[in-house]
Amino acid sequence: MRRWYGLALAALLGVVLSGCGGGGGGAAAPLATMTLTLRTLNGATPTSAAWVAYQDGEGVWKTLAPKSAGVYTAKLTAADGRYGLAIAAPAGTQPAMTVYQGTLAEMATVTHLLSPFSPGTFTLGGQFLGAVPGTDTATVALGLNTAMSPQLAPYQLAFLPAGTCDVAAVRRKLAPPHIDKIFLRRALSLKGNATLDIDFSDAAQAFTPQAFTLTCPGMTSGNVTLRTPRGTLVPVSDTPNGDALRFVALPPHPADTDDLYLATATMLSQAGVLQTQQTRTVAMHAAADRGVTLPPTFNSPIVTEGDAGQLTARWNTYANALAYNVKLAPASGNQWSVWISAGWLRPGASHSYPVPILSHLAGWQAAWSPAGGDDEWTADAVTGNRPLAAVAAALATGAYADGMEVGVSGMGVRRP
Repeated sequence: MRRWYGLALAALLGVVLSGCGGGGGGAAAPLATMTLTLRTLNGATPTSAAWVAYQDGEGVWKTLAPKSAGVYTAKLTAADGRYGLAIAAPAGTQPAMTVYQGTLAEMATVTHLLSPFSPGTFTLGGQFLGAVPGTDTATVALGLNTAMSPQLAPYQLAFLPAGTCDVAAVRRKLAPPHIDKIFLRRALSLKGNATLDIDFSDAAQAFTPQAFTLTCPGMTSGNVTLRTPRGTLVPVSDTPNGDALRFVALPPHPADTDDLYLATATMLSQAGVLQTQQTRTVAMHAAADRGVTLPPTFNSPIVTEGDAGQLTARWNTYANALAYNVKLAPASGNQWSVWISAGWLRPGASHSYPVPILSHLAGWQAAWSPAGGDDEWTADAVTGNRPLAAVAAALATGAYADGMEVGVSGMGVRRP
């Protein structure tokens, strides 16, 4: 039975986009390379995927073996440099399958995170000092590892890799709820299990922050995060009050020039099984009062499930889109995430994309098949004020740059 549903919901952007070129029209300049390179990582550690396949132009899909841990290469013959990649995640990891459709012109190397965490065995723990139970709470972070302590009990961060890292923490007052201290220990050398007390009364490492406001008409949720040069992320914002969100920042200091504040505003709405979401993220080195606007809605996609079970996504072109992301079964079962760059698509006011069927390829496992048919899936359009390659790096590794803006607008459907 053939079914048609509107689709939706902006996806969380934790993986890299594959890029593509200008989408036809006139003679194209010769490509600088005809080699496609894929790098797969756990955090910063090169790690091979469970299975990889690639497509040369619009040819048949073929399996691809790694040249070394986490490194794959394929020589393409398609003159326009169009390609596809399909990457199976390790067992128990979602999305189970990620597909990229792009071109060599904008991204000859695709970096894909199998997991945002580097494998490690060390722990870091300690006490919270300079805070009052029942009056204060605390959050501590190292890299992407975070521990919250509502009662100020001792913290522990586990499975940490060796290396040089930044440890950040915030003290939050319960009434009124706001952050009034930021603790920052830079360049901690972690060589084994370690202890570090978070002392909010230590003037050398704990700072009274400056307060600012993020405003966005229509915002229903938002957050601001401090990202240190070594990749530690710690929240520095309060709960939004209408269209306004209070956040705090470190006092200006030369040592802080590589810190970055990532401010995100979101509007989420629900109507029956349909959900729409619009999100804008801005990056800034120097914290300041900031006003942002949400991207326009993206409400044109539909998905068809054919008689043979193949899913086909259709949508109208979204103005200034760098890429589109379709997720299958985003809330339950095996998830698929399909990234389609704007340049990979042929010119036109509308687009149709049949999700590839890969089960005939050697090494395929039934466990990677998508779940849920067209009952659950989402579609997003991604925009930004930087080229696709830069936006891809930001989304994949958090490598935002000062002044970068990224918009995500989508719709989603989830049926019981």
